Amino acid sequence: MRDVLRVVAAHRGVDETELPPLYDAIDPDALDALLASVRTDGPERASVRFEYAGHRITVSDDRTVTID
Repeated sequence: MRDVLRVVAAHRGVDETELPPLYDAIDPDALDALLASVRTDGPERASVRFEYAGHRITVSDDRTVTID
């Protein structure tokens, strides 16, 4: 998921190519598949939280990426 790289790079003030590979932290294809399978029209929301490049990342079912 390229959004994770974009957000972390902006947060750190570096180019995306300076970050470690995302797949060292999480399988990007599995993350995309999981989020694609979540229904976003119901009352319950889903998110995935993981560590990447020294940051705790949260990706919500609406594809919002936040850094804690």
